[in-house]
Amino acid sequence: MQQCSILNLKLYFCHQGYAADTPAAVVYKATWPEEKIFRCTVGTLHETVTGNGLTKTSLIVVGNCLGDSYLRSLLYHPNFTTEFRKGAQ
Repeated sequence: MQQCSILNLKLYFCHQGYAADTPAAVVYKATWPEEKIFRCTVGTLHETVTGNGLTKTSLIVVGNCLGDSYLRSLLYHPNFTTEFRKGAQ
């Protein structure tokens, strides 16, 4: 598997249509006792990763689901009906 630098990743997101101010998060050692979450934007991914000395074991999440205007899915709302479950009225 080819490694990519964090600078290349930032360029990739920008070329895929993500604006520099799109919310992002870098999760270091997710689910481990020493887990750390660093919130940033696509434009500041490089500074966030290098500034915190992250070199591996990190998950990067990008998208408006991390922002303030994201609407949660209604899939598990009690009133939502699916093929397998009738919603409460």
